[in-house]
Amino acid sequence: MSLSGVKRFVKNNKVLAPIAYKVKGKMEENTAAEKTVDVNIPEVMPISARRDDSYSGSLRINIICPSVDKKHVFGGIATALDFFKKLGAACKADLRIIVTDAQVDRANMISLPEYEVIDCEAVSSASHQIVPFASRYNKTIPVAANDVFVCTGWWTVVNIYDTLKWQAKTYAIEEKPIIYLIQDYEPGFYAWSSRYMMADSTYRLDIKTIAVFNSKLLKDYFDENGYTFYKSFCFDPIINAGLKKYIQSYNGGIERKKQIIIYGRPSVARNAFELIIAALKEWSLKYEKASEWRVISAGENFKDIDLYNGMKVSSLGKLSIEDYAKTMLETSVGISLMVSPHPSYPPLEMSTFGIKTITNCYGSKDLSSFNENIVSLKNCSTNTLCETLMKLCDGYSKEGGAVKTDTDYFEREDIFTEIIEEIKK
Repeated sequence: MSLSGVKRFVKNNKVLAPIAYKVKGKMEENTAAEKTVDVNIPEVMPISARRDDSYSGSLRINIICPSVDKKHVFGGIATALDFFKKLGAACKADLRIIVTDAQVDRANMISLPEYEVIDCEAVSSASHQIVPFASRYNKTIPVAANDVFVCTGWWTVVNIYDTLKWQAKTYAIEEKPIIYLIQDYEPGFYAWSSRYMMADSTYRLDIKTIAVFNSKLLKDYFDENGYTFYKSFCFDPIINAGLKKYIQSYNGGIERKKQIIIYGRPSVARNAFELIIAALKEWSLKYEKASEWRVISAGENFKDIDLYNGMKVSSLGKLSIEDYAKTMLETSVGISLMVSPHPSYPPLEMSTFGIKTITNCYGSKDLSSFNENIVSLKNCSTNTLCETLMKLCDGYSKEGGAVKTDTDYFEREDIFTEIIEEIKK
């Protein structure tokens, strides 16, 4: 008799079937009991410290930075490092970058020529240091009484928390305030979970926290939800210097194409990539003139995604500043979503370059007042996105929207000076 035949015989036998059922259940229980469960949250491994009585400087500002690798340093990390450098210059402080999540490789890191790479086990008097500390099991870094720490992401706060307590106790000093650069509502990066609660806990510390918010919209969200800090400040984004320079040197002559650009980051849930694709599929079915248009994506690389009626979404990946600027000037319509109270940079950039841009509201965030090129949707269903996209496509003209150079976002040169002067006190 075959194995399948034996199974049928046992299953249909009134005596053997109950016994087999119990045996199977017991085996499954044993298997479940022996299953290994991963309970680690590797990014929150603490930074352990040792006394540093040799440091003689009046102030050393440290930034807890996930990476200095070129492929990681854009957006949030770039802003954090810029703030850190300017704070250090204003305070005439020594500077130390403690890299916690990625290896440090001179060949692949951003340009930091004035910084020396110092092993964590060494003691150095260099005024500008990079300390690789991703591999930190059983290792420590030297911490002096006059070290102050800037944190960049929620887990970097968890990393340094015990060290701040240790520093105060070891040197018999008052706990130093922590400077926390908050660039989004980070619990929202995760489903309701352990990481959600850990991220939220960093906004409720029992140590003095100087919160520096990336945008007033983000600060407003925290205020509305009852978070309080020892001190809090905010800065609003300004246009990337390279994009600004490109617009200033632009003499006209680029005709707008029937082209839609999306901010496409499949790996980042808050950019709602699946929703954008679903809306584009509906648009390609419903819109009679869809075949006249091209759909491109900037952000991450991915294979072409098929829509309907022969349409597709083609990824351009991460563009250079010049290519990004040129692409925006020849594009008519854009979609850039951000499920977050932060405004996000791409809709500000697209609309400034004259693209009719669809984005979304979130809480009190509504970018429709930023300039007339932005449409900010409260109802962000596939149908609403599709209908809005069809209207914008129907309004196509070769001239496109007006390039916006008369806004504070475009004209302002500096975002940190006033905040740094306050923190310096």
